[in-house]
Amino acid sequence: MPPADVPDPGTQPGLNLGPIRPPSNPLDRPHPHAAMFAELMEQTARRLESAVAADAEARADAESRPQSAQGEGLEGEIKVRVNGKGMLESAEFGPECAYLSRDQLREETMTAINAARDELGGGRSISPEDTAKLFERPMAAAVMRLLGEEK
Repeated sequence: MPPADVPDPGTQPGLNLGPIRPPSNPLDRPHPHAAMFAELMEQTARRLESAVAADAEARADAESRPQSAQGEGLEGEIKVRVNGKGMLESAEFGPECAYLSRDQLREETMTAINAARDELGGGRSISPEDTAKLFERPMAAAVMRLLGEEK
């Protein structure tokens, strides 16, 4: 039995102690941006279809290209083979290469590699500036400067 100073729950003004209804399902209401989402989905589907078609075309093109190619430099003293991606697979150096300087050997080898890559069709030739960048070490130089070991 409740104490005498507590009113009966059904008699308090302003309180509704009946069953509480759950809020309406937000998915049942039309979303204000539904049309925009539908358009985005359609655009995405179209872009995906075009990407799949471009991929299939690129794969067919890659299959039609030769899987490797050969190139020569220094009148046949340097022979190289590159794979279908233009990466070096093998290199052979004749006896005349022993008399070349390091820079001459690099230039003639790059000439042979570029000739092989040209035979594959497509791709960018490698310049001497590109190979010089292989020896740059800006991060190491920055650390050495920071440590005071290089000026």
